[in-house]
Amino acid sequence: DDVRAEIRESVFGGPEPEAPRPARCVGSGNYFLDTVVVREYPDGPAVRKFTEKTVMKEVGGTCGNVMCMLAHFGHEVYPQACLDDSPEGLKITADLKRYGCDTRFVTNTPDGGTTLLRVTHKLNPDGTPKVSVRAGSPGGSRFPKKKFLRVKDQAPAFVDALTAEFIPDFYFFDDPAAGHRYIARELRTLGTTVWFEPA
Repeated sequence: DDVRAEIRESVFGGPEPEAPRPARCVGSGNYFLDTVVVREYPDGPAVRKFTEKTVMKEVGGTCGNVMCMLAHFGHEVYPQACLDDSPEGLKITADLKRYGCDTRFVTNTPDGGTTLLRVTHKLNPDGTPKVSVRAGSPGGSRFPKKKFLRVKDQAPAFVDALTAEFIPDFYFFDDPAAGHRYIARELRTLGTTVWFEPA
């Protein structure tokens, strides 16, 4: 034990440092349900006959991806989202949980919003790759359906509820909605590091 203590002293200048606690991260913004599709051309791309294969269908969007990656790396992650109660909205919430996020600030209500993003990998007739992206919402609409906290009442209530439990180390947002800007401003005054990455 004395030898170990001497080694620690010479390497670290003292006792071995404790591992830092995981960062507490809150994120507001775009949580989509991404579907990635690959087109296969059995007779070659010049013949436009193809089949499609879905290779992935899970939570996405800039904020969704960042929150899931932070959870994967062991941080305490708290997504904030106002999703609808469609099967797709419920899947986004389930995926966030599966990746290790704490979903106490995620709602699935009839008046929420869920955006679907379909990314199709295909080939031009000459065989060069091409990607198409199409957004929509549950029920077949070709328009995204986003819902964020209202600045007049919901965003202040969220900040009050959040800070009653803890002050986050980081706040990430990817959409400049008024409610997100309010949350960022309030949390910054409390010492939270704020990061904006436009989607």
